Amino acid sequence: MSNADDLKRLAEEVKQDTANLLDTFGKAHKEMADALRSELARIKPELKSTESERKAGVRAHMAAVQSEISEMSFAWKKLLTTMQSVRKRTIAN
Repeated sequence: MSNADDLKRLAEEVKQDTANLLDTFGKAHKEMADALRSELARIKPELKSTESERKAGVRAHMAAVQSEISEMSFAWKKLLTTMQSVRKRTIAN
């Protein structure tokens, strides 16, 4: 057998080993994808419920913050009005 035949045989072995490895990877990928899809299908309703609860909590918190901002704005305006009134009375006297 010549060097060329040895190289040709080695190239064929490498080619077949690579094809086998890719096939193994493909099968492993499919198994993992199937397992992940199954897991997602199992937990998806819980995720949706949790996300809905989280969004409701955020909306409630934002409403509370907005209410506080409105109350503070009103209080500051009232304080400003009072201070301007006192200032006018002090200047008038």
